[in-house]
Amino acid sequence: QPAPDAATHALLAGCVRLSRARVVDAFGRTLELPLANVITPTRSSLATRPGELRLPPRLLRPARWQFRLVDAATKPGSEGDEARVDQIEPALQVNPVAGFLMPDHLDESLEVFAADGSPVGELLHEAASGGVMWEIAAGREGPADAGPGYGLADAQAALAGLASGLVAADADARQGAPLQDGPQRESALSAMLRAIDTTLWTVDSFASLGSEHVAGLVGRPLAVVRAQLRLELRAPDDIDLSDPQRAEEWAQAERDAARYAFPVRIGELTRSDDGVLGFFVDDDYSRFRLVDKVIAATAADAGRSRGQLGVYALSSGLPAASAIDHPYIAGTDDADTLLLHLGQTVTLTLLMHPAGKATLSSGLLPRKALALARDWVGPGLAAIAPSLRTGPVLVETDLAEKGQVRLPKVSVFGKDQNFLWRDTPASWRHDAILAATQTALLPDTPAELREGWIRVAPAAAEPPKT
Repeated sequence: QPAPDAATHALLAGCVRLSRARVVDAFGRTLELPLANVITPTRSSLATRPGELRLPPRLLRPARWQFRLVDAATKPGSEGDEARVDQIEPALQVNPVAGFLMPDHLDESLEVFAADGSPVGELLHEAASGGVMWEIAAGREGPADAGPGYGLADAQAALAGLASGLVAADADARQGAPLQDGPQRESALSAMLRAIDTTLWTVDSFASLGSEHVAGLVGRPLAVVRAQLRLELRAPDDIDLSDPQRAEEWAQAERDAARYAFPVRIGELTRSDDGVLGFFVDDDYSRFRLVDKVIAATAADAGRSRGQLGVYALSSGLPAASAIDHPYIAGTDDADTLLLHLGQTVTLTLLMHPAGKATLSSGLLPRKALALARDWVGPGLAAIAPSLRTGPVLVETDLAEKGQVRLPKVSVFGKDQNFLWRDTPASWRHDAILAATQTALLPDTPAELREGWIRVAPAAAEPPKT
């Protein structure tokens, strides 16, 4: 190995100016090219150096993106346990999925479920002001005014942070916005749902997951996934680091390279197998980052009585584009780009389709993609039972005493459906739904008005035949 005659470098950047160029054909003939009118691409030009080509920084030593799925309970600033599947000892499995989100574009709400499919709560709009509010899930034990973090484990902290951050972002935007005589500015929840819906058009959602789950018939469940990202630089093997001078030169080279922040993007719109719909960085849930900033500029108009759900006579073809300008949606130039220094670790909360991949693109190193194992998402998706708000409805009191209620059933969801309602401010009651018929029945006892939820439960699996 030749001994280095100068200090090592880990980073190279600068400009290139063509001083001479010629074309050589297959017969060895050459043609000198005139360089008087050299044109450089706009994205690689410098205003202070006309005619020169800007070279983005490049690493001169072997490096890698340490992009991995980690335990859902990982805190920012700590090294998380890498996610793994253990089918022999399920207790030793490390699951990166904190839970699931179920967008409901009809009601402009967002149902939240734990990783095992149990309901946690729902983000929806308050009827009077239109602001975003949190409501505990129907049938879940707890007070009616319980917050998003009530009763959640450490592995579900991302769900509580996401819900709290969205409500707070909507409240902050409404506090600073002036009063309007016309339609109010769209909420943070509506802006997030529009961004998710627009991005989903680029995802082949059922390519590998299938549609056997009940949740897939109501909406598209999204997994809330925890990951960590770090750029690592390998120490050289051609430098004698036992020499104090060479070791200090290498340490200085690392410090110089760490001053530069390398851009990296999570998710890719041009790949149909990429399922990332947005992400949060280091548990900062006040800002929802998009896969590509073009989503904010070209999002389709959607929402209650808008877009595809608008008046039939006024709807023709695809809805018109309506840019998202809510401060909760990062719509600036760095909305889709992270800037990472060497050795810096960031903790990501990804919203992704369970069947898709999370693609990392940097232009510095080859692309890298992560996918979720079915063992992490399969049990939860099979257990998700969406709740449909209904009421007020007239129920027969004589049936209510038997724990039953007569209502029209949702025909496509099977036979197991329950009506959930609060019999007291702190407790729930589950009544089995008897399918209502067209026969006119006049009960002997007076009817009552009730409001509640219809819980659509998946059919129980049949035992294996011997």
